Amino acid sequence: MSLGPKQIRELLEEYLVIFYSKVSDIQITFLVADKEQGIWKANIKFKRDPSDLFYNIAMFSIDATSGDITQFKEGWTWRY
Repeated sequence: MSLGPKQIRELLEEYLVIFYSKVSDIQITFLVADKEQGIWKANIKFKRDPSDLFYNIAMFSIDATSGDITQFKEGWTWRY
């Protein structure tokens, strides 16, 4: 796997800013490398707007070599 956790975090922040322009308070609650599938699995907690009271959640699946998103579902999380 060529991308590490730090690079995945940066990519996730970039993707969320692209999806939601005013996103704030981004927190990664789960990040695991699945070496068999060659992906990183991540759960994210974030606010779409700084004035929001509650967090939104989303799950990502990111290709470990290219950094491309292979799966994104808002309102879903990976199971531990």
